[in-house]
Amino acid sequence: MSGAAAAGPVTVAENRAACGWYVVFVCSRAEREATYWSDQHEAISSFVLKTGPATPNFAPGWYCAVDGPMERSAALARAEEIRGWGSAPEAYAKNSCR
Repeated sequence: MSGAAAAGPVTVAENRAACGWYVVFVCSRAEREATYWSDQHEAISSFVLKTGPATPNFAPGWYCAVDGPMERSAALARAEEIRGWGSAPEAYAKNSCR
């Protein structure tokens, strides 16, 4: 760990490009669970996304450890890669807006 203070969950409004494909590693109603997963898997690029109105394809009120947004093909390939590592056996790609 870098020792830097955690910034907290990112809402889509804070994210540069809300719409697009995300690799979803884990989602929880509890922010601490998504943050814990992200902290424990530092080698995997991820951040905690708080779902809401700006991500209509995600159920609101969840905290998800995700990577993105990116192109569909990249998200599908990354999800498959991460599942293969065993770090997130249920990782999947999801479009946040369509």
